[in-house]
Amino acid sequence: MLSGGPDPAGSEELPGSEPAAHCAATAAGRLDARATWLASDFVPHCHWLRLWLARRFPNEPDLDDVVQESFTRVLGRTDPSVVRSARAYLARTAQLIIFDRKRRAAIATIDYQGSLEPLGFVCPHPLPDEIVSARQQLARVVHTLAALPERTRRIVELRRIEEGSLVSAAKDVGISETAARKHLNRAMAALRAEQEEDI
Repeated sequence: MLSGGPDPAGSEELPGSEPAAHCAATAAGRLDARATWLASDFVPHCHWLRLWLARRFPNEPDLDDVVQESFTRVLGRTDPSVVRSARAYLARTAQLIIFDRKRRAAIATIDYQGSLEPLGFVCPHPLPDEIVSARQQLARVVHTLAALPERTRRIVELRRIEEGSLVSAAKDVGISETAARKHLNRAMAALRAEQEEDI
């Protein structure tokens, strides 16, 4: 295993070389040493780690990604002097990666904000702008009905407002059912025209 301490030769400047070039060469040497350490101590456990994860976490869909991320974390963050058992260290690293993924997935689910209606947080009363809009629409309907001939207006009142039958509305006004239907159709056409003008 490599020691994690500083390289005493790395602190001196080599004759005829620039300090930056020396630092780059030292860093490359350390990276090569870490890669060699990873290849000799950890890579032999790759197949075992995949099988162990498959038994331990059978519902985890991306086990190959977990194995790869485990090696990446070991290479990037681990001090070789603290590792006693490469197999145990890999297993724990992979386990923590899976736990992190599950935690992130749970947080994403909690952050979902769909409709608040099922939770009962929606106010059942109309909003002020909806009230004003409804009052304006009602005023237009009343104005349109007031502009209709009296017989037509009475048929609309009997049929649509009092919810009577067309036959009884026609008898009440003293006309035939066919004539009452024509009056009602004219009134509905006038109301539709008023609504279309508003749009």
